[in-house]
Amino acid sequence: MFVGQDKVHIMQYDPSLPMHERYVRNAPPAGRTIDSNGLRKTASLCVRALGYDLNTVEFACEDGVPYAMTS
Repeated sequence: MFVGQDKVHIMQYDPSLPMHERYVRNAPPAGRTIDSNGLRKTASLCVRALGYDLNTVEFACEDGVPYAMTS
């Protein structure tokens, strides 16, 4: 989630959980398998390109590789 184009909060999501529990609360940091800094940079580019002040940018990660989600 982005607020003001510069504050980012990475949230983990587990689609196998019930709908109301899918955003994992108090999850441990993403760790070394996911490049948190790389995700922040890529998400920042998306948000700034769109000119949004409040936005979410979603990534799916498989084997440590992030893929931008579009809809």
